[in-house]
Amino acid sequence: MQRILIIQTAFIGDVILALPVAQRLHQRYPEAEIHLLVKQGHEGLVSNHPAIARVWTWDKRAGRKYRSWWKLLRSLYSFRFDLVVNIQRFAATGLLTWLLRGRRKAAFRSNPFSFACGHRPPHRIGPVGAADAPHEVDRNLSLIAPWADTHREAPRLYPSPGDFEHVQPYTRRGPYIVVAPATLWFTKQMPRTKWAELLRQLSASYRVYLVGSAAEYELCQELAMLHIHGENLAGQLTLLQSAALMAGAAQVFCNDSAPMHLASGVGAPTTAIYCSTVPDFGFGPLSPGSRCVSTSEPLACRPCSIHGRAACPEKHFRCGYSLDVHEILGDFRK
Repeated sequence: MQRILIIQTAFIGDVILALPVAQRLHQRYPEAEIHLLVKQGHEGLVSNHPAIARVWTWDKRAGRKYRSWWKLLRSLYSFRFDLVVNIQRFAATGLLTWLLRGRRKAAFRSNPFSFACGHRPPHRIGPVGAADAPHEVDRNLSLIAPWADTHREAPRLYPSPGDFEHVQPYTRRGPYIVVAPATLWFTKQMPRTKWAELLRQLSASYRVYLVGSAAEYELCQELAMLHIHGENLAGQLTLLQSAALMAGAAQVFCNDSAPMHLASGVGAPTTAIYCSTVPDFGFGPLSPGSRCVSTSEPLACRPCSIHGRAACPEKHFRCGYSLDVHEILGDFRK
């Protein structure tokens, strides 16, 4: 293997969960040049990653998506890849995989252009409650079964010395907890009132740093004011700076969302809160000692979707409002 391309242009968490593919291939072919294609804006996630030689980006913004796709195809076509691994199951990346020059190609069977690939494993989610329900990392690694070891490996992120230096003013003040209260999807986010209850009951022995995007500043500011040592860092840290902060935390509290995967990338202890989704879908935390918490109510409507919804289909959102904050906090409550 001289040159390998891995394609994953979905959300932040999806990119992180694709990293074990690069890691395993790098272990098997240490001299190979591994390229990674991600959505524009996510390239900072893999800065300094020793398994990745080059990062390509696709500008998927409205009005630029297809023009950028054609430009990307022309650029990538100038390379002849020994292996192209498409982790996504959508037509746009499937067509790209089909058209690129590559000796070997792999994609999930559910991709509409997987017929162009020599290796086409199924993408199996669940079933819910099954003891052997695969993790997304397991599914992704199945794509490289003919060429590398597929035993589960946690993703690894590599914040730079500068990233750790940037968060040092926070990490050197004493023990701390990181709270990431927001998500893109309403039904995956613990209700604001529950987060407020959590902040009020969180032990005063710890400093508490609220993290998120600039768009989540208001929520984080409101919650930070509820803890004696709360501080709002939303919109102030890059993704790898957030990971560097999490690396030294006593605990990370988050939803089933991107911050959970950032924490996994640096091995931070994590409490992942599940509302409408369930860990059995295979997107749970991979940090040592992490745990998942969800409602104890037997809700017939849960889970209602794999990736979350913009609103509760039943209009009661009991999977969020019935969460037990005492259970979530565990040993970290007052």
